[in-house]
Amino acid sequence: MARGVVTGPRPAPTPPPKRVLVDTDVLSYLLRNDSRAAQFAPLLEGSVIVVSFQTVAELYRWALERGFGERRMQELEGLLRRLVVVPSSNALCAEWAAIHAGARARGRTVSPQDAWIAATARLYDLPLLTNNRRDFEQVDGVTLLEPPPPPAPPG
Repeated sequence: MARGVVTGPRPAPTPPPKRVLVDTDVLSYLLRNDSRAAQFAPLLEGSVIVVSFQTVAELYRWALERGFGERRMQELEGLLRRLVVVPSSNALCAEWAAIHAGARARGRTVSPQDAWIAATARLYDLPLLTNNRRDFEQVDGVTLLEPPPPPAPPG
């Protein structure tokens, strides 16, 4: 047998981690260490967290409106470095337009911000984790993740 050659069955390849698109509200819970973040943790465990460029813009606006100091801005930027950010593209713009126009044709509205996030989920076939389900339930082709129910109280 040649040196360095391993014989026998090969281990099964490790599947790639799942990717989850996270809405701005859930990401803000994580950033603030808000108690509501705990309900979403099981759905994020072992996942690649993906966000829309729109979420990044909203978080920066939120930080400026709340007067983040240097330390808190560094925390925000540290969080953003750990995420996959989906930039704008012509395909994403076309998806956004289809979602926005489709909602209007049905007599509904989707905010421009939510339409960007929904377009990202739909274009890249990513499940969306949000605490604002009502903002996205009307958008066809978006899979919304459901956080597990809270544990029943003892007794």
